[in-house]
Formats: sequence, structure tokens, C-alpha cells
Amino acid sequence: MLLRNVNSLPCCDATSVAIQWHMARVKGKKAETPRPSLPPEVPEEAKALLRLWEQRPVGEDGEQISQMNFGLKYDLGSQGNIGHYLHGRQALNLRAAIAFSKELHRPIADFSRRLATQLRALELSDPVLDVVEGIGKLPDADQHQVLDFISYRFERAHESLFASGKTLQHYLQMIQRLKRTPKK
Repeated sequence: MLLRNVNSLPCCDATSVAIQWHMARVKGKKAETPRPSLPPEVPEEAKALLRLWEQRPVGEDGEQISQMNFGLKYDLGSQGNIGHYLHGRQALNLRAAIAFSKELHRPIADFSRRLATQLRALELSDPVLDVVEGIGKLPDADQHQVLDFISYRFERAHESLFASGKTLQHYLQMIQRLKRTPKK
């Protein structure tokens, strides 16, 4: 036999969670794994999300998307990750909430008021919207340079998973208003 079977721990840092878990298990104790606490809204969010998930629309192939395919489509991880979101073991983040919203064709507020509020706060802090407020004060030539910039941002936002309808609407309004302004 080339290798001997040894019942000793590998030489690792004794403070690692894995080593502590193993030592507690060897001693017959339940390992206390430090877990971050979840926001108190998570169980309610998970129940609402699971209810909507079970009613999810049928895709073009005539079937509902699986948790695995959903995770792959939106780059949210494995089926296990999606299950954790749906059953409240993992708190939803904004990225996951937007993906669920798109797939379920429902607003985020239908399953998470907490994240809907965060999203609204992000919409208010959009740097392009700050530019929009002062656009009328610029000379015409500069306004058209800003038009190019906003058009570029609109195209990027339109492709983005994080763009909300309100942000896209602001971009469209600015583009239309600037296009109506005659060039000098």
C-alpha cells in the first residue's frame, strides 16, 4: 500500500470553520456554524416569492422554467441557490429580485417591499438624471453633446438587467427633447 490511512486532521489553520466543525463533530458536539442573521422580512418575502414562482408563466416551449435554468439564465447560481431564495434561507438581493421580477412578469414590490424601496432610492440617485435637470442651462452645442452621452447611456441601460422602466423613460424623454432643439 502506497498511502497509509491516517485518522488525523490535515495541517491547516486551527481557526478555520471547517476544522472547528470537524473537531466538534469528532467530540460528539453539534458544530456551531456562524451564520449571518437574515433581515426579519425574509420569511414573508420568501412566502410571497414562492407563491409567485409556483404561478410563473409558461415559456415559449410550453413549460415553466426550472430553478436550474432560471439560475443559469440570470447568472444567479445553481438550483440550490434559487431554492434558498424561494424558501427564505438566503435573503434576496437586488440583482436576484430584478431577475425574479423579469421572469415572473411582476413588480418587485409584489414580493419584496424592502428591495422595491432600495430600487426607488437607486433611481433617484442616477447621475444621468442629475444631468437632465441642468441640461436647459447649457449652450445648444453642449446640449447636443449631452444628447450623444444620454443616447449612449440609454442603449446601455436598455440592455442592462438593472435598468428600471422609470430610468428608461427619463432617458427617452431627454433624447426626444434634445432632438427637438435646433442646432446652431
